[in-house]
Amino acid sequence: MRRSLGINCRLSPQTRYFLRQAIFWNVFLENDVHLRR
Repeated sequence: MRRSLGINCRLSPQTRYFLRQAIFWNVFLENDVHLRR
């Protein structure tokens, strides 16, 4: 996670936003699957 933050500094705002959304949905869906079990 720390390394990706360093990479984010060099990315454009749109890419940063997209990555944040992707990470959020990844975590959200993972938790959702675990909660349904």
